[in-house]
Amino acid sequence: AKRMDTAEEPEVRVKRRKSGHEQSLEESLKMAHFYEARNKLEKAIEIYDKIIESDPGNWEALSHKGLCCHQLGKPIEAILLIEKALEFNPEDPISLNALGSL
Repeated sequence: AKRMDTAEEPEVRVKRRKSGHEQSLEESLKMAHFYEARNKLEKAIEIYDKIIESDPGNWEALSHKGLCCHQLGKPIEAILLIEKALEFNPEDPISLNALGSL
């Protein structure tokens, strides 16, 4: 019997290279999360806004911007953003949980 070795199929283990646009969006999300985690919510929102402007369907940026708005006492904006995020990713547990707590 021939031994199945993962080295025979390297394409399975190689991740698809991200385009520059995808990479910069990913880096922007990380930076926004960094500010959000440190309660610098206005700065986080600025970055989330840039991501959403570039990628209007970015459910993660929409959801996290909604969470920031909620913490800043803007519940209506928070709900609208989180509902929009759920349109793009209906199974996102963070958005579902946030919406349930608003």
